[in-house]
Amino acid sequence: MIDRNIDEQKDNISQKEQELSTYQSAVSYDKFLLAKNLENNFVQMPWFEHIPKILEIFEDLQNVDSSNSSIIVLSDFNVSLEEITLKGTVSSLKALYYNSPNGKFQALLDRFESLDFIEDMTIRTYEKVWWKYFEFVLNAKVVNNDWK
Repeated sequence: MIDRNIDEQKDNISQKEQELSTYQSAVSYDKFLLAKNLENNFVQMPWFEHIPKILEIFEDLQNVDSSNSSIIVLSDFNVSLEEITLKGTVSSLKALYYNSPNGKFQALLDRFESLDFIEDMTIRTYEKVWWKYFEFVLNAKVVNNDWK
């Protein structure tokens, strides 16, 4: 009795595997997977609004270094609705991390942290260039529920 039940279950599994194989080989299944992938990556912000939003983010980033342009220089901005990458130079690593007690100078990382659309900010690399300054690459995720 048990052997017969096992055989029936094996037949049932075999039949289901054959049906699954038929579904997976069908063209409509590939279309289904493609549509499912598109649904997961769908952005609700209309495309014509992407560029102004990216420009707005870019302008906010440019304003971060405007008060101390001799100490901090930002360049090579790569801005999208998902991620920001930029290169920069600082005359001293203090410019990245140190806030003066009198409040006259705020660290670059703190200025970036104060931007409401940035999270998971990291500095990927540092490189000392001669004796004059440090080059770095900053990477951050863009977060804003207005377009997701």
